[in-house]
Amino acid sequence: MCARCVCCLLLLTLVSRLHIQVPLLITRLSRQEFILLSDTLGLSLLIDSISHPKPASSTEGTVLGPYHVHDAPSIAPGSSISGDPDGEPLLCLCTVKTTSGQPIPNVKIDIWETDSKGSYDVQYEGYSGEDKDGRAVLRSDEEGNFWFKAIVPVPYRIPEDGPVGRMLGVLGTQPPSTNSTHLCHETSYVILLCMSYTFSETS
Repeated sequence: MCARCVCCLLLLTLVSRLHIQVPLLITRLSRQEFILLSDTLGLSLLIDSISHPKPASSTEGTVLGPYHVHDAPSIAPGSSISGDPDGEPLLCLCTVKTTSGQPIPNVKIDIWETDSKGSYDVQYEGYSGEDKDGRAVLRSDEEGNFWFKAIVPVPYRIPEDGPVGRMLGVLGTQPPSTNSTHLCHETSYVILLCMSYTFSETS
């Protein structure tokens, strides 16, 4: 049996047993390989769409992903979330509204993105949690508006030296990552995870 067939067989077995912890996968602050596995198989989004269905007129939700942290620094409206001097400046102007178009004030928005090299801060060796960059938390105003400065997000590749990267290598694929900024909107009654995409003639 060829390596590709063996890998596919192992994937089918793994998918059927995802409720069981897989200790062989690398999971630490900088490498959430189990989440990467679930994301690359499409299981995270499938489970989220089944568990948290959205009204037809609402923003489509997405998954949290492996590079979110729960203690990003709070910033004032209009502040910059990035300290990367090599990134292309980006100004984000956003509004949070109900499905009927009414603004929602005081929404907590958690934001994170890659740096100009396509890496998240938590991916760097030596990351301690004290040197966060490319992420922040702010709140919408009375009109539901919030704005911040960032850099144009750069696509990232899944690390190739871990179990998920090796799996994708055997399968001969690498899921394309897009230029996107992650936003998590949290109110007293709902949490919405979404991504803001940037497009260019070359993307």
